[in-house]
Amino acid sequence: MIGIFVNILRVPYSILSPLIVAVCFIGAFSVDSRATDVLMMVLFGLVGYLMGKFGYSPAPLCLAYVLGPMLETSLRQTLIMSNGSIMVFFRRPMSAAFLSCVILILIIPLLRKALWKGYTYFKRVSS
Repeated sequence: MIGIFVNILRVPYSILSPLIVAVCFIGAFSVDSRATDVLMMVLFGLVGYLMGKFGYSPAPLCLAYVLGPMLETSLRQTLIMSNGSIMVFFRRPMSAAFLSCVILILIIPLLRKALWKGYTYFKRVSS
């Protein structure tokens, strides 16, 4: 199959890109025969293009789009089993460690930014 893919790459981009777009439209429409799916494909394509243009990686968005519903279902099941108590996430040492790591990952950039602003402020005042 590598030889076929190498030959496909030899096709000029001006011919290849409309073919790729056409196959994407056909594939999006053929799943449920709805124009809404095609519109959603175009919308997510535009979001992905803009994310790439502004330096964001589209991979986390794709991952969240795929794993988000499973996460919601698991969270809902866990909260039902614990009668709505959030403490179920802190009872086990492993889950508490994971949650602590997540909280640190979220807080460290904020602390770094605050400390950097303080450093530059004191540097200006002292000089």
